[in-house]
Amino acid sequence: FQDEVSWSTNNFIPFREILRYNIVSRLFIKNVLGNMLLFLPFGFFTSYLLDNKRPLLTVVLTLIASLSIEGVQLMIGRVFDVDDIILNVLGGTFGFYLYNILDRLGKKSPKLLGNEYFLDVLAIFAVAGIIAILL
Repeated sequence: FQDEVSWSTNNFIPFREILRYNIVSRLFIKNVLGNMLLFLPFGFFTSYLLDNKRPLLTVVLTLIASLSIEGVQLMIGRVFDVDDIILNVLGGTFGFYLYNILDRLGKKSPKLLGNEYFLDVLAIFAVAGIIAILL
């Protein structure tokens, strides 16, 4: 998503790239919100699959996944950006909280809304919507 980045330097300074963008600009939406939204499903589905009720587990798993991705990028000659790790962990954490909110609502709602197939279809539409916004 980085349209305007120097591909020759790595960023090890936290918030350097995040603060570079104007909050209402398209680049902010694509880079900052895009990184968070891309990891939101990771936090959501790890919480679902592990039946996780504690945010720390999701944060650690998201951190490991993000560090792995950025580490591989560093080894293959692409740009390492610590801000991507921060944003990915935030996105995974938001996914955890989204799962827990929907899980609580599903338990209190009519059977149709709590049906697993309905929630799967809802998740597919949510991911498709996120992708449509980012393109």
